Amino acid sequence: MTSRQVGILTTDTDLVVTSWDDALSAMTGIAAEDARGRPLDALIPDLEERGLLALIREPLRSGAPQVLAPALHRHLIPCRSSSGDVDRMQQRVVIGALRDDQRTVGLAITIEDVTARVERERELAKALSDADPVARRRAIDQLAAAEPVEGLGPLAGAIADDDWQVRRAAVHSLARHPDLALVEALVSALRDSHRNFSVLSSALQLLTLTGMDLTASLVGLLNDHDPDLRLQVALVLGQQPGPEAVDALLGALDDPDINVRFHVIEALGKLSPPAAVEPLAAIAEGHDFFLAFPALDALARISDPAVAPRLLPLLDDEMLGAQTADALAAVGDEDVVVPLVRALDREGAPVSNIVDALAAIERRYQARFGAGDHVQRLVRESTTPSAAQRLIDVAPRASGASLRSLVIVLGWLRGPAVERALTRLLGTAETHHESIEAVVRFGPAMVDRLVDQLRENDPDTRRAAVVALGRIGDRRAVPALLALLDGDLDLQVAIAGALAHIGDPQAFRPLLALLGAEHVAVRHAAIGALNSIGHPDMAAEIEPRLESPERNVRESAVKIAGYFGFGECADGLYRRCRDEDETVRATALEYVGYLDDPRVMPLLLDALAHDTPRCRCAAVQALAYVDQPGATAALLGGVADADSWVRYFSAISLGRRADLSTVPMLHQLLTADDAQHVRVAAADALGRLGGEAAADALEPFVADADTDVAIAAIHACGAVDVEAVGDALRHVLKSRDPRRRRAVIDALVQWGREPAVARLRATASTDADPAVARVATIALAALAAHGDDVAKAAVAALVDLAIEPAHGADAIGALARIPAPAIPLLGEFLESRDPHIRRAVAAALDGLSHPTASAYMRVALDDEDAVVRQKAIIALARVGAAGLARKFAEMARDDAAASVRHTASSALRRYGSRDAEVSDA
Repeated sequence: MTSRQVGILTTDTDLVVTSWDDALSAMTGIAAEDARGRPLDALIPDLEERGLLALIREPLRSGAPQVLAPALHRHLIPCRSSSGDVDRMQQRVVIGALRDDQRTVGLAITIEDVTARVERERELAKALSDADPVARRRAIDQLAAAEPVEGLGPLAGAIADDDWQVRRAAVHSLARHPDLALVEALVSALRDSHRNFSVLSSALQLLTLTGMDLTASLVGLLNDHDPDLRLQVALVLGQQPGPEAVDALLGALDDPDINVRFHVIEALGKLSPPAAVEPLAAIAEGHDFFLAFPALDALARISDPAVAPRLLPLLDDEMLGAQTADALAAVGDEDVVVPLVRALDREGAPVSNIVDALAAIERRYQARFGAGDHVQRLVRESTTPSAAQRLIDVAPRASGASLRSLVIVLGWLRGPAVERALTRLLGTAETHHESIEAVVRFGPAMVDRLVDQLRENDPDTRRAAVVALGRIGDRRAVPALLALLDGDLDLQVAIAGALAHIGDPQAFRPLLALLGAEHVAVRHAAIGALNSIGHPDMAAEIEPRLESPERNVRESAVKIAGYFGFGECADGLYRRCRDEDETVRATALEYVGYLDDPRVMPLLLDALAHDTPRCRCAAVQALAYVDQPGATAALLGGVADADSWVRYFSAISLGRRADLSTVPMLHQLLTADDAQHVRVAAADALGRLGGEAAADALEPFVADADTDVAIAAIHACGAVDVEAVGDALRHVLKSRDPRRRRAVIDALVQWGREPAVARLRATASTDADPAVARVATIALAALAAHGDDVAKAAVAALVDLAIEPAHGADAIGALARIPAPAIPLLGEFLESRDPHIRRAVAAALDGLSHPTASAYMRVALDDEDAVVRQKAIIALARVGAAGLARKFAEMARDDAAASVRHTASSALRRYGSRDAEVSDA
């Protein structure tokens, strides 16, 4: 690519030339000494005649730059063309004001020779008319590689090409050079070609790719006489966040064309502005299905709980009932639970949608307040037998998420019919977890029904019944479970797990019989169950099994004897350290480290010197717990072992022994070992040891070329309580690898010093990966538990994030998880002058089910911002705060905001059972 030829001159405010560079001399043939000191119109006599003089002077007056485009003005200074195709040079001229600190002192004018580029654009523009779409795409690629001379060049018209591949190429090319000309092109495309689907789809795709703000240019088109154009403009405004777009769309809700109104409602749903709640609720209440349907969807997106009471009557609308239930799933609180349940009594009720809504509200209450059981109780107390039967009847036709929600809700109910329905669903794969959880809630009442399910032929049903019986923990199930203990492999493992939960001694001997099972999963399950039961005859039964001729029995016996540390089994354990079978020998070597006996060290040292790599691994693992002289020295020998896994476990054990003298050896492993897993273990061990020396050893490796080693070093730095590691971690936050950045977030939380807050705050706000940003936000909430200064900074950072549109929801959710001692730090922000901060704080306090949070919400009832008052009413009514009926009555009558009055009235109804207080109010 040839370099551009650009010349520069400057003038004073009288347009007298003050400088003239060499490039301009070469272009024009006018020497600098001949140009300086002369008025510009003397050098270029026809400026006035061509109407350019006024344009040149404009920046002196307004300060705004002027551009003289070659298509309109051709040139500023007549020059011979360097191209053989034209005589006169084509120039692109930019005129800007020169200023000192106080005033404009002259002009700077750049003159670029664009002759060759203009000619090339013309050639490619002709190619865009070629009959062959491949040639047109090739021309687009060539145009995209060069900056257009002005505006968008020939590419602007290519988004209307007949060929979709040509249109796609044009869209992607234009998206690389967004500027004002692109805005004009998009608006023109929408205005002039909105009925041409090809042009329209290209324009909308281009808008999405560039993310440009077209609001100001589009608002005027909402008043166009053509409803099709207004409709398309509404679609585009739905992608333009900002108050101007919202205001324009709210005004368009009264458009005379119903199709336009439909798309305006959809656009408002995408933007989700709180100001749209009132008009959208009014549209939904109009029962016009065509408009009410998108209005309900938009209200669900906005998720303002204050609108829920207005939606409840729509549950009885046969056309809108299902969509209303879906909206209530998003916005409803406990006030809508009983009306939703009562709607189930109506013939033709949208059962699946109602059930999904109830399950969603319960999940939200459990996640935010730990009060899911409150919603469950409301459902249980308000469900009639006919409504319960309707739920049972719909089960055979339900599937997927709806079936899971149905099983969850059925689990809140009681009665024989519900019990039968849930046991029938036990074997359904897609609701396996939910069915077990629901059945377990019934407790011992379900034991007999579950035992009956053990006789079913379906293995999934039997296994689910076994798991449920284990969770319930009733000993009546033990005989039926033991009867199946010789069944298939999966069932044996599940039964052993259930018997471990139940802990009944009658299972002791049948489980002993499984210690020699061929499959390791069965043996492990039996060992776990026996350990859980803890039978008084265990030692007596295990000791002879340590000498069993069956390898599997000896190994199992070693694990049980080692777990309990039976003194009578010690000699047998030592013999097994020299067992002829490697697996048994390694298991015994690993467990003898827990015994306080002088015979341990010689056994382990002998294994390190003469045994197989597997047994040497077991020996160095045992040395981590041996409190005898020589243990650390033996491990230092282990880190030099020829087998990498022996070195790995030696490093891990050195970390557990916490001997600072081993830092140099671990540093050497981290630096020079050729096995990745050994280096990872060395980093982990250094983190366990801590101290300045460990920090110095770890710091260079947080940026190691091996990602796993780097992540191990990062995590280890977090465990080292040394100030210096903060800077090392900060640098890694700039890594391109999101895994490393996430590791730094975890490390900063563990490090827990105040500088960690600023680094997490910046990551939460700016990280390119939304998942990393979200993890950083949650990490700030974890820091709120670290101490006064750190907690105060962490809460302040989260409040700051809470008013950022892109991160507000995550920040408010994180604030709702801060520990109780940090709640006053959050409550202090209710004194902020910024209403957006107070709204975010109120939303976060709403999620904190704690008396301190409720106390701050009482203060918020008098906030000057209506949204804050409304959130406070909702939160306090939800937790049933006492002594507020009078206050709610006053607000319902006198508050300046209609939305607050309506919310206070709803809250006041919740106090209906407190007769004395309400009548007093």
